[in-house]
Amino acid sequence: MTKGAVLFFFLLVLLSVVVSPVLGVDVTGPMTISAPGTYQLTTDLTSGDASIAITASDVVLDGNGHTIGGGGPDAGTAGVYVYSDGGILSNVVIRNLKVRDHQYGIYFVGVQNGRIEGCTVSGNVFGIGCNQDANGNTITGNTITGNTYGLAITSSSANSISDNTVTRNSAVGIYLYSTSGNTITNNNFNNIKNADFKGSVLSNTWNTPITSGTSIISGPNRGGNFWGSPDGNGFSQKTADANGDGIADQPLTLAPGNIDQFPLASSAAPTSTTVATVTVTPTVTATPTITVTLTPSVSPSSTTPGTTSTPVTTLPAGNEIPITGPTVISAPGVYGLTQDISTSDPGQAAIKITSSDVTLHGNGHTISGGNVGWGVIVMNEEKTLSQVTITDLTVTSYQYGVILNNVQESRVTGCHITGNQGFGLGMAAAQSNQITNNYFNNTINVANYDVEPKPNTWNTPVTAGTSIIGGPNLGGNYWGTPDGTGFSDLNADTNGNGICSAPYEVAPQNVDRFPLTKKIGNGQPTQTPETTVTPGPTQTATVPVPTQTPGTTTATTTATTIPVVPTGTPSVNITPTVNITPTTNITGNVTPTTNITGNVTPTMNITGNVTPAPTPLLPETIVPVITAVPPPPADAIPVT
Repeated sequence: MTKGAVLFFFLLVLLSVVVSPVLGVDVTGPMTISAPGTYQLTTDLTSGDASIAITASDVVLDGNGHTIGGGGPDAGTAGVYVYSDGGILSNVVIRNLKVRDHQYGIYFVGVQNGRIEGCTVSGNVFGIGCNQDANGNTITGNTITGNTYGLAITSSSANSISDNTVTRNSAVGIYLYSTSGNTITNNNFNNIKNADFKGSVLSNTWNTPITSGTSIISGPNRGGNFWGSPDGNGFSQKTADANGDGIADQPLTLAPGNIDQFPLASSAAPTSTTVATVTVTPTVTATPTITVTLTPSVSPSSTTPGTTSTPVTTLPAGNEIPITGPTVISAPGVYGLTQDISTSDPGQAAIKITSSDVTLHGNGHTISGGNVGWGVIVMNEEKTLSQVTITDLTVTSYQYGVILNNVQESRVTGCHITGNQGFGLGMAAAQSNQITNNYFNNTINVANYDVEPKPNTWNTPVTAGTSIIGGPNLGGNYWGTPDGTGFSDLNADTNGNGICSAPYEVAPQNVDRFPLTKKIGNGQPTQTPETTVTPGPTQTATVPVPTQTPGTTTATTTATTIPVVPTGTPSVNITPTVNITPTTNITGNVTPTTNITGNVTPTMNITGNVTPAPTPLLPETIVPVITAVPPPPADAIPVT
């Protein structure tokens, strides 16, 4: 080769180096990615409102192990928000990223044939979400833990969800709303509730044929999913695996058209289908019999027209099955605490009730949790529970105090539910329960997961007797907050009966007509539901307003400064106004020792004094408000 040829070749090589494309665009702060290409984080983004929006197809975002941190689950932000004003996006890949403490972790809206892989998503309301025709995406190899909803798939189809670890999500591991044709296999689900279906329950695939290969829990074969529970009583933990192939001997039916034919079995699962019978003789502690006589009030002045009065019998006493530590109550009976209980496991409930016809007497004891985990959970994933009573118990310093999930005709009464970080009482599919004569003092006292809260009873008629706060009459509950701006903290009565002069709307169809107060006879004018009562301090909160389904009144989301008002619904700009008529339900005369229970899980209760902004309702109702990046138009995410 001549010197000229060599020089020419060298110049060609040099030119090719100079014009070679850059492998990736560095991302060093919140931004909107609006052009195809490969983008890579070079640093953690933890300013509190850090977000990345993607509005283009053919984008790869590589986190390189970095974190996008938010200001908390109520901040109204998304870690990564992928959407388009003009139609469907495709081929968007998010990988190797940590997203925490946002309202939405990684959120695909109208994204198809994309991929979310190798990400860790924690501390968000919604961990990973696909909404509005987000079809054909692959979600694999992610760790989704400690969120409210782990995975939320709404109005989307044909997604592949595999090899994910989905654990310790407080409401549910995977939430499916009107979605079909998804394939969900070889995932490790280990949550109090692993799967939930809303809207139209459509068919999805939950297993592959049994094939040799290491499963998500290191078993010898792959097939379906692992269905665990933090208390060790999950389907995969208890169902026999007679031949030791790592596959449970029975299928798991999640819902019609949703069956895991080959659920994985843990190595600790029984290897025989023969169930040993163990006789347990509980230690019975004799206690004095205390009879409480209740005289139902039938005076026309004590009963609101259109309500009913339910007779209440004396409470059982004595012969209680003793509870001395964290417990799962799985059989009917009368149980009583004999000592205080303290727990510190984020995935643990101090007491879980999975049976109907249970009475739990706290006997004045306290359960406390170091600001993590759950206090009392009343829930059975396979059936509705009823006739559960919880009384005379203090539940304090948990992430979530008391949960009533799919519970009816149960009671919670005479309890102190205070200082819980997420909420005091959570309710999901809970109706016809009585919650009376309790002392609530949490930043958020009641959280309801239902888009349309079910009716429950929050008071008895006003009846002479010492209330939970030492007042002269029984009626409803005391509604306080740690900063002293709760409804009962601010509102007085004028006739010295210890009952607020105005009712308190806990949620639509849920009104405490006779809330308790310590402010007795201070000369304030008598208040009616139409009267504006003493307002609390003005606070700023971003409140996502639920968008209604087609055929009903629609509403748009706006962020506004909300004056905290002790009665009614916070002032939020809604166009047009959604008409909600509260239904009053008043039943029975219940003493402070009458029991009330239920199972709960969140729509956040946004009535009364709510600080911080409440968690949104359910994934299908959400129009996110994104900060730190240019926000989309209000109608950018149509909701069906």
